[in-house]
Amino acid sequence: MSEMEHSFIDIGSNLADKMFDGIYNKKKHENDLKYVLNRAKYNNVEKIIITCTCIEDIDKSLNICETYDPKGEFLFLTAGVHPTSSYEFVDKNKIEEHNMIAKNEFEDFLKYFKNESNKEQQEINNLECDIKNQDLKVDKNTLNGDLYIPGFVYNEQDQNYLDKLKEKIEKHSNRIVCIGEMGLDFDRLHFCPKYIQIKYFIYQLKLVQMFKLPIFLHMRNCSDTFFEILEKYKPLIEQVGGVIHSFTDKEEIIQKITNYKNLYIGINGCSLKTVENINAVKKIPMDLLLLETDAPWCGIKKTHASYHYIKDKYEKRNYTNLKKIKNILQCDDTIIFKDRNEPYNIVDIAEITYKIKGENMSFNSFCQKVRCNTKSYNKLFKCIIYIMENTKKNDSKDSVKAHFEAIEECKDKKEKYVRCFNNWYRNNFLKGDLTHACDDYYEDYQICIINDLNKKGLGHLRDLNK
Repeated sequence: MSEMEHSFIDIGSNLADKMFDGIYNKKKHENDLKYVLNRAKYNNVEKIIITCTCIEDIDKSLNICETYDPKGEFLFLTAGVHPTSSYEFVDKNKIEEHNMIAKNEFEDFLKYFKNESNKEQQEINNLECDIKNQDLKVDKNTLNGDLYIPGFVYNEQDQNYLDKLKEKIEKHSNRIVCIGEMGLDFDRLHFCPKYIQIKYFIYQLKLVQMFKLPIFLHMRNCSDTFFEILEKYKPLIEQVGGVIHSFTDKEEIIQKITNYKNLYIGINGCSLKTVENINAVKKIPMDLLLLETDAPWCGIKKTHASYHYIKDKYEKRNYTNLKKIKNILQCDDTIIFKDRNEPYNIVDIAEITYKIKGENMSFNSFCQKVRCNTKSYNKLFKCIIYIMENTKKNDSKDSVKAHFEAIEECKDKKEKYVRCFNNWYRNNFLKGDLTHACDDYYEDYQICIINDLNKKGLGHLRDLNK
């Protein structure tokens, strides 16, 4: 690790992308993920959340985690369906039929969500969701009961896919730290029409309700519809928190975001393309700022308005040009590919954002503040980091690692152990209460965890206040 005081948590990196297998339409080099992660650690990236767009991504990402981080300290992931992948829920042989059904359902959806008195002449199929003046009283449903979804009807196939996501989250609760990437993308409707995206965006809120995990949100050219939907589920959104990642909208959208408690803003290279982007980033409150790479996408390019902030450093780097590779290349720690972003580059995002915002603090203090924001955004990270930083002085990090290894050892034979351990953590920190465990899980916690910790000489870790 390089000799720097600051460290980073990359909240969004697509490590399951084929580019890290060396495939760019055709094979250019061997899988170099080992070296990508080595470089990230060298640049003081302490944790990475792998963003997943479908179940196939989740499975591949879990394999990456087990291969490169078997102790579960460095790599984590999201679980959900990207808006442009919303057809994942649908029988591939019945897409046209499903489109017709979903479009009719969308008409019923709009009857609930649009203000009829002001928009009588508006055609239903313009897909505008004006729900600002409606009151569906979803608070109770959203927080405790069955999630209320007006208009749309979900069939057995939909439920089966959602159940598979649910099973992944339950089984891998030590890895899956967010629900997503979910949301809306009206820039790429050729992948999936608006009404399909909306239908399954809302449907996935059921997972958020079940697991009370933060939401990893995608928002592209859809802010009006996006926030109209969020507003109806505001109690849930504010309870679990979330991040709108890869923010590229205008300044006025930031004000909408600040109207929600616990909703953060993720910045990457795409957030720093234009002068308009830079002006928006200046307005992001420091308390809401998170950093990401969205690798292998969203890197800083010479055409970006922000490029001059890192020009000198960028031009000194020895990049390998993919276009000039003729034979399949063997990689190592020194080979960094031009035009392929990776977590190593998060320091560039940090430096540019720091200079743009002009905060009255050192760069190290800036990075520490963003790290603290990330701990607050993701409750599981907060728990892990809290233990690493607040165990007794005579506790080495090795002993804390042994604590997590103990959980891994019990994983197959004591799934309940792992499940209640994570539930205890999440519920404690979700409530902001470090003094006792949530009553629902406390008995299981006592039985399953304390005994095992005592056996391994780590019983003092059961009380985070000691």
